[in-house]
Amino acid sequence: MKRVPTFFVLFSLIGVLHSGCTEKETLPDAYGNFEAEEVLVSAESAGIILQFLAEEGSQVTQGQIIAILDSTGLVLKKQQIIAQRAAVAAELQGLEAQAGVYIQQKANLQKDLARVQALLKEGAATQKQLDDIEGGIMMAEKQADAVQARRLSIFRKLESIDVQQEEAEHFLSKTRVHSPVNATVLRCFAEAGEVAAPGRALCKLADLRQMTLRVYVSASQLTGLKLGQEVEVGIDAAGGGIKKYPGKIIHIAEQAEFTPKIIQTREERINMVYALKISVKNDGYLKIGMPGEVYFHQKEISLTNTEKQ
Repeated sequence: MKRVPTFFVLFSLIGVLHSGCTEKETLPDAYGNFEAEEVLVSAESAGIILQFLAEEGSQVTQGQIIAILDSTGLVLKKQQIIAQRAAVAAELQGLEAQAGVYIQQKANLQKDLARVQALLKEGAATQKQLDDIEGGIMMAEKQADAVQARRLSIFRKLESIDVQQEEAEHFLSKTRVHSPVNATVLRCFAEAGEVAAPGRALCKLADLRQMTLRVYVSASQLTGLKLGQEVEVGIDAAGGGIKKYPGKIIHIAEQAEFTPKIIQTREERINMVYALKISVKNDGYLKIGMPGEVYFHQKEISLTNTEKQ
C-alpha cells in the first residue's frame, strides 16, 4: 500500500482545523424574525362605504384618503344649522335697527327736554310738558336696555349654533378615512358597499422601509451589547448563501423572560433571555415574519483584546 507523505497529512489537518475555526467564527450570535410596526386604520363614524381606495400591496402617503363614507345625513344637518344661523342673524340685524330707533328717539327727546326747560324758566311751558318728556326719555332708555338684553341672548345663541356647526363639520370630516402614516397596505378588511362602524378596522398598514429584527440573547451575551450599537444582520439568499445588512440595536429588554417556545427546543425553554430589537433598512427583500440572524462580532473584539495583551 502506498504511503501518504507525513507533511501532506499535517497540511490537510491544519486546513480542516482552520476551516472549522472559520466556520465557528462566522456562526450567528442570535436568530429571530423580522417585524414591522403595523397600524390598523378604523372608521370613526358609521355609514355605507361609497369608495374604498386602498389596495393590498399599494403604497399610501400620510393624509391620503383610504375610504369615503356616505355623508348625506351629516350634510343635511349642516345645511339645517346654516339656515338656522342665518335666521338668528337676521333677527339680530332687526334688533340692531330697533336699537337705533330708540337711541335716536332718546336723542330727540333730550333736545326737546332742553327747550322745555328753557321755556319753563320763562313761564312759556308747563311742568306736565317737562314730565312727559322726561318720562319719554326714561321709556326710550328702558326699551334700549331691553333690546340690548335680547341682543346678548342672540349672541349666545349664535355662539351655540357655531359650536353645532363646528361639530357637524368635525363629524363630516370623519366620513373621509385618511392614512395616518406613509406605509404599505398589508391587508384590506372592507369593500365599497359595506357598512362601516366606529372602531371597525378597514385595513392594516405597515411602514416596510425600515424593518425590525426581534432576537433573544442570553445574559452573558447581553453584557457586550448597548443601544445604538452597529451589528450585522443576515438572511438566506438565493443559491444557499447569506445576504448581509447593516443593523442597529434600538431596544434592549429591561427584564429577562423565558425563551419563546416557537424558536427554541424543550430543553432551552427554561433559560432566561432578553429580547432585542434591531433596526434594518429594507431594500425590498425583507418581509414580515422572515427569519433572520444577527452577528454581534463579539468574538472578533475579544480576539483583538487578547492579542493586545
